[in-house]
Amino acid sequence: MPFDDILDANRSYRAAHPDLPVADHRPARKLLVIACFDCRLTGMIEDALGIGRGDALLFRFSGNTLARESEILRSVAVAVYLLCVERILVVGHTDCGLVKVNTLKLLESMEAHGVRRDAFGEMPIRDWFGAFGSERENVERAVNAIRTAPFLPESLEVAGAMIDTNTGELRMV
Repeated sequence: MPFDDILDANRSYRAAHPDLPVADHRPARKLLVIACFDCRLTGMIEDALGIGRGDALLFRFSGNTLARESEILRSVAVAVYLLCVERILVVGHTDCGLVKVNTLKLLESMEAHGVRRDAFGEMPIRDWFGAFGSERENVERAVNAIRTAPFLPESLEVAGAMIDTNTGELRMV
């Protein structure tokens, strides 16, 4: 089966953790972290921010790109109004692949997978994939999208940061 490695890992995890403590679904630190899904951050971002099980919500998606009209903002609202989040940290990272998107190679990859360009509508392909020119500016745009969302409270603490994928160093933006 294609996921046997995952099931094996889960059996090992359960054997090592037979009595997990019960955790509330509301984050204890009232924190939501929004970060990229880059695999270099897996495991690192939680440790680098001192986040353990039950401490914070973690949203991870391509480039942590967040536009004002983004569906992700609906999930941010759920976090604020139903899960008592009071602080949001948007974390970008060094060497993000969305800065380097080569449109021609992207289109070739789509074609190799049997997907035609018109499947993505009229929007420029770089825009559709959320590519951007600067990691820092992307974090600033995401922070601004959250701060200016009319359905989120002004009292919400929102900040941006950059994490170095090689060292784990975090710097506020």
